[in-house]
Amino acid sequence: MRKEGKLWEITLYFSTSPRLSPVRFTADDEAAQQQPIEQEEVIVEARKSIEADDHSQEITAAKKNIATLQSSNDEKDAEIKKLKQKMEEDRTAHTAQSEQEMKLLEAHYERAQKMLQDNVEQLNVENGGLRDEIEKLSQQMAALPRGALTEQQLLELFNWVNEEKATREEMENLTRKITGEVESLKNNSPLTTSNYIQNTPSGWGSRRMNNVARKDGLDLQRQLQAEIDAKLKLKSELKNSQEQYLTATARLEDTEKQMSVLMREMSLLKLQKSAEPENNFGRGDLMISMNNDYEMSNSSLMRQELLSRQSTPSYENAILLHDHQTPKRVDDLRYKQKPMKTGSGIFSPASQVERGLERERGHNFERTRIKTPTKCGHCTSILIGLDRQGLFCQSCQYACHVPCAERVSQTCPVPEEDRRPLGIDPTRGVGTAYEGLVKTPRTGGVRKGWQTAYVVVCDFKLYLYDCVVDKQNKMQDVKNEIRLVLDMRDPDFTVCGVSEADVIHAQKSDIVKIFRVTTTQILNSSSEYSSSSKFYTLFMAETEDEKRKWVVALSELKTLLRRSKLADRKAFLVKEVFDVTTLPSIRVAQCCAIIDRSKIVIGFSDHGLYCVEINRQVLIPVGGEKENKQRCVECVEYDEAEQLLLMIVGPAKDRHVRIVPSAALDGRDLKWTKVNETKGCHLMAVGTNSPAGRAGFFAVAFKKSVTVFQIDRSEKRHKKWKDLAMPGTPQSIAIFNGRLFVGFSHSFRCWSLLGSDASPVGGGDNGTVIQHISLVNMEDTSLHFLNQQTTYEAKLIVQVPGSPDEYLLVYNMIGLYVNETGRRSRLSEVMFPTQAKFFSYHEPYLCVFSENEIDIFNVTLAEWVQTINLR
Repeated sequence: MRKEGKLWEITLYFSTSPRLSPVRFTADDEAAQQQPIEQEEVIVEARKSIEADDHSQEITAAKKNIATLQSSNDEKDAEIKKLKQKMEEDRTAHTAQSEQEMKLLEAHYERAQKMLQDNVEQLNVENGGLRDEIEKLSQQMAALPRGALTEQQLLELFNWVNEEKATREEMENLTRKITGEVESLKNNSPLTTSNYIQNTPSGWGSRRMNNVARKDGLDLQRQLQAEIDAKLKLKSELKNSQEQYLTATARLEDTEKQMSVLMREMSLLKLQKSAEPENNFGRGDLMISMNNDYEMSNSSLMRQELLSRQSTPSYENAILLHDHQTPKRVDDLRYKQKPMKTGSGIFSPASQVERGLERERGHNFERTRIKTPTKCGHCTSILIGLDRQGLFCQSCQYACHVPCAERVSQTCPVPEEDRRPLGIDPTRGVGTAYEGLVKTPRTGGVRKGWQTAYVVVCDFKLYLYDCVVDKQNKMQDVKNEIRLVLDMRDPDFTVCGVSEADVIHAQKSDIVKIFRVTTTQILNSSSEYSSSSKFYTLFMAETEDEKRKWVVALSELKTLLRRSKLADRKAFLVKEVFDVTTLPSIRVAQCCAIIDRSKIVIGFSDHGLYCVEINRQVLIPVGGEKENKQRCVECVEYDEAEQLLLMIVGPAKDRHVRIVPSAALDGRDLKWTKVNETKGCHLMAVGTNSPAGRAGFFAVAFKKSVTVFQIDRSEKRHKKWKDLAMPGTPQSIAIFNGRLFVGFSHSFRCWSLLGSDASPVGGGDNGTVIQHISLVNMEDTSLHFLNQQTTYEAKLIVQVPGSPDEYLLVYNMIGLYVNETGRRSRLSEVMFPTQAKFFSYHEPYLCVFSENEIDIFNVTLAEWVQTINLR
């Protein structure tokens, strides 16, 4: 602007002077030529300044980025240094902790090894002491005359004690009478000091009378004190006499027991000595090893029992239905095993066998219902069952299992030398090793308190019975139904003490008396719990010493079980699919049927029928949601040959059978076909009219009749075939091998469905009478009890595998083996340990469902092989 201003001033100047006008043009030209140059210079300078500013800004930003990266790098380096330092510290601490733990483990191992060595030495010392004591007792018994105290002497001693007891009662009554009289004299007599002083005149005579009254009172007090002292002295003498009598009685019993044990040992030694020349070396070694195992397994238990016999009460548990049939003591039913005879009478009909036993052995055996747990006199195992548990001699009160009857001594009563002590035979796994009273938590856990239970360790199992005790903790009554079974064959079975963390709701004073038994629980279906979980059962003994005895006894028996290597008879491996948490409606499940290895169907009381895919844990409504809405499914059966589901649906007064094709299992909408002639039914069975399965049938039971339907290919998939009248209300129904089987409270009957063609006998409902066969023949007297008892309910009938003519009739309390003629095929019966709610059969196993467990029986062998605990 200045240059332009100057040019403008110069231009004005030259314009006013006419002489200088040509110069104006030359200056303008110069200015005009310089102006673009100056403009370009200005533009260049502006561009340079802008570029310089941009460059300075870029440099500043780069410096800031470099500073930021440098600071973050420094922070990372510092963090890396801290992490390295922390890692070194953790490594040092972990190394120190590992070394400390190793030292602790080594110290614990050394202590445990030392304690074990001390225990071994102590047991060796005890063993030597017991052997010395046995030798001393044998010497004393040899020196004593036979029969130190006769029965007459014992009777006189008992009468003397009774007389002393009566004298003591008389003295107590006399003392009470004299005490009352003295008290009345003190309170009401006119000779008392206060009354006499108030009623007599003062003076020398009154003082003399007062002195006489005092003297008489003192004389009476001295006489009373003398009588009291005499009474106390007599009482102490009587107590000492009673204690001496009890001590003598206990010594006599111990001496007799030791003498019987020594006599049995002598007889065994004689038998072994006589058998040595006849038997080879290998068999002798085997028998010696077996006897040593038996002695080792039961010696410690018997030793503890003998040591605690004076402090712990003995339990009498053989009370029968009738008082006159009651055995006196369970311990009296312990007998020594004799070689098995080769007679075949045990497998003959029951009436002939029992009459033969009575005639041959002299025992008056009868099948009897036993109210409380009772041991077999021969094998010492518990007589399991709810009714007719075994044979009972009416003459000598001897109880035993039916299979053990042929090995019982012929003499009635059984002599003392044939009696067998308590213990489990390791070669067969039978016998009772230990028993006693313990306490278990009530329903709801330890916080709800404890209840007394009677526990028997029998056949390598723990049987828990509910019992009632008095204030002195003596057992008054025991239920014969087993509440809980814990199998020592379980691989996870262990027994140990507990800590405060294990029983947080228990009192501190009770923790030292509590021990825990661990078993395997049902396997969980979740993948994260692929291993089996544990089931814990708590027990509380009366004292800490009793708890220690239980732990030692169970641990030794578990060791013996491992050494015996008995065969594993487990039938099923149970896996949990759903529980109440994952499927709350499982509480109202009514029934179930197996489709294949991956599918089952479950019927609910208000949700209808659902298919469960086990592998995917998915529930699918069978036939769609509409068909299942508020439907009550009471029973469901699956006919694999016809690919049909048959079920009883509806409330009690409006039950009908409905048929559903198996295509509905995938959840598609398919209508359930209603069978109109089945209103009011309560039982249903599905099967074929021949073993080859030529024609399918299903039978429906009503109040006093059974209707049989044939499955066909029509639209409704069924047609009515025959109505059968029944002698009573059907309690069970089944179809197999071309026969219809119906069970009643006193009998089972069967009808044949087999014809010459694919159609059944009679060809339809044309009035043809079908003959039936009774599977309970009353000509067999051993089955008469079914007519006499009204508590039996028919639950199931099973054909014994491998025996086409033999059946197992399952009632709610027992199972009977019969042949096609209705007579007994086996003398043994299947006994259930607790009240059953449902029965099912999967060849060859009978499953008995109860409230707390599932008991599995091998039908072919008639043996109890497995127990699955549910809670």
